[in-house]
Amino acid sequence: MGCASLLCTYINPIRVTFFTYLTVYLLVFKYFLYIAAMIMVYTIYVLMVAVKKNRPTAILNLSASVLFFVTIVNDVFVTFDISRGPYLATYGFFSYILIQSLNLSRNYARKFKESESLTVDLIELNRTLDDKIDLRTKELQDTNGKLRELTYLDGLTGVNNRRFFDEKMTEEVSKSKDRIEPMTLLMMDLDEFKNYNDSYGHVMGDELIKDVATMFKDVMGDKGYVSRYGGEEFVAIIPNCGIGKGKEYANLICQRLLDAKVSHMNSSMHKFVTISIGGTSSSNHNHVKPEDWIALADKALYQSKLNGKNQVTML
Repeated sequence: MGCASLLCTYINPIRVTFFTYLTVYLLVFKYFLYIAAMIMVYTIYVLMVAVKKNRPTAILNLSASVLFFVTIVNDVFVTFDISRGPYLATYGFFSYILIQSLNLSRNYARKFKESESLTVDLIELNRTLDDKIDLRTKELQDTNGKLRELTYLDGLTGVNNRRFFDEKMTEEVSKSKDRIEPMTLLMMDLDEFKNYNDSYGHVMGDELIKDVATMFKDVMGDKGYVSRYGGEEFVAIIPNCGIGKGKEYANLICQRLLDAKVSHMNSSMHKFVTISIGGTSSSNHNHVKPEDWIALADKALYQSKLNGKNQVTML
């Protein structure tokens, strides 16, 4: 529309009248009408395409333009005595301006409504944002917790692994200094496990380790922390437990395994799988570092092996 207006203004017949002879004006005016007609047709075509594409306010624009162009054509016909009647271009232009004003008002109202809708959406988003962040944070914490648990579990047995034991031992030793109740550490080792593997194969050996780990968890329950120390060795940290109670747990473990009567044909002393256990407690010793606990429990386990296996030694 801006280009059309500029073109019409540029070849306005009044300017041609001021700067040329009358004959030139009459010749140019005829061509001006042709150009104006083409501009009007092109404008209507563009507006009809806009209506077809459902552009906002396109229908009002088309209606205003058609009305305005009809009044211009009427004035041209009246001027050249093709028809008789009043000049209407002024009214047509006024109607065009009026409709365009209505168009602008509707446009403004639509944009204002969109702005209000966006404001409501933004308020709602801000209101729920904290809840969404809290929910996502909780989900991440749960996921991190599960990942942390997986890093502390032994892949074969499902009990805690050596990493868990090292960290938990450091933590519990630190706590034991301020506790009134003592703490006990047990180290357990399957007797002649290499011979068992040689006789029954490593697959059966793995199954035995898993079964023994399950038995340890059943015996200890929530009283202590059972971990796989390495190979066929297991350890149990038992807080709030003196050496006497610790020995009871150890004897129960030995007896439970013996009662299971897991066949071991190549055992040098027994025909069933057995276990040797060594332990130590802060009720007997003033252990300072985790290494002190482990060294003494390992020494007790070694004595159980020397004394014939399938037994408990507490130091």
